Amino acid sequence: MKFLLNFPNSNSLPGFLRTGWAQLDIAEYWIKINHLFKTIKHFKDMRSPFKGNRSNLSGLKMPESDVSQQFSDTDFSSVINPDYLKWRFFGFPVTEYKVIDDKQAISIARIGKRGVLTEVQVLFILPKSAEFRLKLLIKSYRKITDFDIISLPISKNHSLTRQLLPNLFLKVPNKASVTYKILEFGNANRFQQTGIVSHKLSYLLMRAFIRNSFLSLFGTFKAPKPGIHIINAHYVTPNFVDENDAKVFDKFLQHISKNAKLITIQEATRLVAEKQFDQKEALVAFTFDDGFAECFDVIAPILEKHKTNAAFFINANYVQSDEDYQKNYNERVNVFTKRPMNWQQIKSLHDRGHVIGSHTLDHMNLAAISEEEQFSQLDANKKILEEKLNYNCEYFAWTYGQMQHFPESALKIAQQFHPYIFSGTNYKHYFSANEAIINRRHIEPFWPKSHVNYFLSVNKKP
Repeated sequence: MKFLLNFPNSNSLPGFLRTGWAQLDIAEYWIKINHLFKTIKHFKDMRSPFKGNRSNLSGLKMPESDVSQQFSDTDFSSVINPDYLKWRFFGFPVTEYKVIDDKQAISIARIGKRGVLTEVQVLFILPKSAEFRLKLLIKSYRKITDFDIISLPISKNHSLTRQLLPNLFLKVPNKASVTYKILEFGNANRFQQTGIVSHKLSYLLMRAFIRNSFLSLFGTFKAPKPGIHIINAHYVTPNFVDENDAKVFDKFLQHISKNAKLITIQEATRLVAEKQFDQKEALVAFTFDDGFAECFDVIAPILEKHKTNAAFFINANYVQSDEDYQKNYNERVNVFTKRPMNWQQIKSLHDRGHVIGSHTLDHMNLAAISEEEQFSQLDANKKILEEKLNYNCEYFAWTYGQMQHFPESALKIAQQFHPYIFSGTNYKHYFSANEAIINRRHIEPFWPKSHVNYFLSVNKKP
């Protein structure tokens, strides 16, 4: 297999996605201050671009320890061998590097300046045992160079991220995405041996291939089963909206309509709440999370054409937000090709019979914030929606949709505000949490028809 890797920031990412690149991961930038008072005095220099020191090629030596690496299915990592290190760091270094090769790890960093501040930018860490401690690595760098800050660009899913906060690292708003573009498929063994290939990418591609093959094969012979199916989507396609989106969504509804009846979300909610599960045909209703502009421009008009509606779950602070807020929001939802609806559009949807539901104020992971913050996110969002639309907001769907994102404290708060609470998981059952939660099935309109068939063919249980 031949492919390209690139690491665009959030400003460049939309252009990459538009030209056929796919996003694999997000790299985050963490820093730790070594000389506090100097850093505070020259804090403005933190915004200066990093400028590497002059190359120290003549004195640079490869690590003497074994640089082979064992892989896991949870880390995104390159195939590490001597050829890889030579290619990346030692072939023709364009900046000053420092090498650590001690009992606990091999590590390589580049040295440079941000204004007058000296920065050690750690680019490579290969632990030699499970007892690796980031604290000891920092001490090793202190012994060989005097720096003001030490930084660590790292995947947000890397196992070492759990050691950052305990060691007083701070995450700065300087994220880059890991993207790839496949040029051609080839022999899998040759793909493994290139030395700079992501093992995790290989695993993900193989898993996706097997999954897609299974769904495509078995979904071809499936059809929606009688019962009430509530679909959870976000957009028509993950790309920038164009004239093709209306065709994609219309064909999606036409396909479902062949073997199911489209009903309103109010009717679907009532039937589930009243436990009227014994239906003679498949009944399908729709919900859309996050409140992207295409909900108004594309999705709602075509739903109305098919004489049905949807629930649109809204984050009030995202509506008519400024560029900086949208940038942070996009990073939270990992979507960089969309923009929000405005209040006039949301009110129009409400007036036309669509349901406007709550989705927290800022699309926060409720499991990652305090109980007080959970209350604030739900309370404030409900109040804003009700003030803007002059109605009672009865519907709520929490962000990210899985049970691990919705602790019991958040459920109790949501029950104070909303009679209808929706998940995005456990779709084989109508309810979760002792019938407190109505489950939805995640299906995006651009997915293959066979996949849609398969997911709607489940025999749902109470």
